[in-house]
Amino acid sequence: MKKAIVTGATGFVGSYLVAQLSAAQYSVCAMVRSHAGKPVLPFPKDIRVVACELSEYRSPAAAQALRMYREADVFYHLAWEGSAGPSRGDYMLQLANVRHTCDAVSLASELCCARFVGAGSIMEDECLQALSAADANPPPTYHYSIAKHAAFLMAKTEAAKRNMPFLWGKISNAYGANDPTERFINTMLRKMLKNEPCLLSPCTQTYDFIYISELARAFQRIGEDGSPGEAYYIGSGKPAPLRAFVETMRGLTGTRSPIQYGALPCNAANLDAASFDHRKLLRDTGFVCQIDFAQGIGKTLNQLQIDD
Repeated sequence: MKKAIVTGATGFVGSYLVAQLSAAQYSVCAMVRSHAGKPVLPFPKDIRVVACELSEYRSPAAAQALRMYREADVFYHLAWEGSAGPSRGDYMLQLANVRHTCDAVSLASELCCARFVGAGSIMEDECLQALSAADANPPPTYHYSIAKHAAFLMAKTEAAKRNMPFLWGKISNAYGANDPTERFINTMLRKMLKNEPCLLSPCTQTYDFIYISELARAFQRIGEDGSPGEAYYIGSGKPAPLRAFVETMRGLTGTRSPIQYGALPCNAANLDAASFDHRKLLRDTGFVCQIDFAQGIGKTLNQLQIDD
């Protein structure tokens, strides 16, 4: 039986990845922090749970607690503090995440895992593009984006030092049932269901969204078939202007919400097509997104309406 270790296992992406790997007959060890609380998606019964703080990844106690998962096929590192909200702008917290990512590589090496897969973000591309301008005026939340890219570069370097096969998955925008955050899709759907006004930017910038279970499946494929050293963009393969996604949600909810495009300024960079290129992921792993945006919104709406 294949074995996998997943950090950040109680989070939105982590809990779906645990479920995906368990369904694929992996023996899964979920690494959780003491204050993490219940997983977003309940763990399958056969999951082994190990409590470990991010600051303890380099401790002998961590390797000892994970001894049953020595020589795991994949070590997935998803744990990251301050991934949403104002804490994205806390540079000390974000710098700590970079160190924790390198420590996770060290732990994976100590355990003789076959490969390491880290979780990045398309916001890495956004901040690099925006900050390249001489007159750039970056918002504090770019500390998160910059830290993600720094984690990629430093962890990849640390993995090379340890001869650890290293892979990176750059997530576009995940959405779906059970999302506990105030991400764009969640916020918009809740407003539309309540027929509340939606004040938006012009929404002309290119976006891509991927349903959460498809994202988990993509991570599984990267762990199994990805080429070491690669950073893979993970998206639906169908990027479009943000307004197109808003209009799809408007149609599926049947909302009476007044949608005011241009009521807010657009603070995001308009990424070029290269940032959304999923062909490398398709070439190396065969992954094709099977749940389109309308289907994913339908699944998300079903859960939101049950909760309400």
